[in-house]
Amino acid sequence: MILQKLLEKSNYTIIQGNLNVDINGISYDSRRVKSGDIFFCIKGLKKEGHKYANEAVKKGAKVIVCEEDIQLENKEITMMQSSALKEEYNKELEDQKLRKAEYEAGKTERKGA
Repeated sequence: MILQKLLEKSNYTIIQGNLNVDINGISYDSRRVKSGDIFFCIKGLKKEGHKYANEAVKKGAKVIVCEEDIQLENKEITMMQSSALKEEYNKELEDQKLRKAEYEAGKTERKGA
């Protein structure tokens, strides 16, 4: 999906780059970034996602969504701030948690059968 299409009715701020970027997925863990992903720099309890933005770019992230200013080594990468994308990310994360819980419940049922 093209980033511009994803953001049609959203509020966002482009810090660098452009919106004509083809997006394949989303990630918040730089170790799991795949080519074409949007990488969300999340401030976690243990890790600070902003520190891993350049690592995510090296692994193929095309868009970085951040909450604070960061310096990217690759100036061609799109960097932005967007509350709408963060909401979409949170929805996807909840969906992943639900799928995992359903999978784990199914594994337990199969073991007990």
